[in-house]
Amino acid sequence: MSFTPFAAAGATASSATAEPAAPPPVESLRELLGRLHAVLREEHEYLSRNDLSMLEEHARQKDMLLLDISRFIPRARALPELQTLLARELEGLHAALEENREVLSRQLAAARDFGTFLEDCIRRHASDGTYSRRRKRYGEA
Repeated sequence: MSFTPFAAAGATASSATAEPAAPPPVESLRELLGRLHAVLREEHEYLSRNDLSMLEEHARQKDMLLLDISRFIPRARALPELQTLLARELEGLHAALEENREVLSRQLAAARDFGTFLEDCIRRHASDGTYSRRRKRYGEA
């Protein structure tokens, strides 16, 4: 919660400590889902630039938001408007997650290819030529 200064000069301490009315569950869920979409968009931007510097932070934020969203599941079962909102938003989240998965799979495939290339280079360099088709002469690299 953020600090809100007194609205008027005559406000008392007791009026400042009173808890604001909680937003309805639909608005709370909509806000959480909106924040999750924002994290996924930001993560996609970073992944598209091949910038993995925020990967752990994005994972942490997603974990926290998914935990908060999971707390709404019992309420969603009881309120039809939450069920509708949740179903619609989950489709959008699925699409965003699929985009990020595709970007990550391309990056992992590229990393595997590069690893294989390095492994082959090291193996060729380390070989003494015993099983090579071409004989190496003394002093050849």
